[in-house]
Amino acid sequence: MKKVLMYVANRIWLILGIYSLSLLAGAASFALLEQKSFGEGLWWAAVTALTIGYGDLTPVTPAGRVAGTFFGHFWIFVVIPMIIANIILHLIEDKNIFTDEEQRELMRRIQHVEQLLDRDLALGQNTTANRPPALATPTPSIEADAASWHASRPVA
Repeated sequence: MKKVLMYVANRIWLILGIYSLSLLAGAASFALLEQKSFGEGLWWAAVTALTIGYGDLTPVTPAGRVAGTFFGHFWIFVVIPMIIANIILHLIEDKNIFTDEEQRELMRRIQHVEQLLDRDLALGQNTTANRPPALATPTPSIEADAASWHASRPVA
């Protein structure tokens, strides 16, 4: 579920589409259930979605109140947080994040250093005792390390 929400939160056009469709659905529901025009339903949906609530149009039928409660909660707890998350994601820039290509290059360099150290060790020019602790035991698979690193990263 978190992945789906993050996927949507990263796409402003999808968020605006969901918001627009929910406004139209709310307007149609209000107009149908409360015997009002679609224009009045759209006015009610916009005022409710923006949490203004002027009170000039309110649902009075039980079905209208249920629909109003549903749409009110949907806009407040789903749509608005996705819009805010999208804005925050675009305002915050993490300068410490490496691109995929930079990560691959770093992994190639690490693998090359490990190969050089292994060669030196095999030639007797280096001992495990002289090896830096992080490289004392060569990693069995650079790809496995990269995969586990990607899996352990929090989804942004």
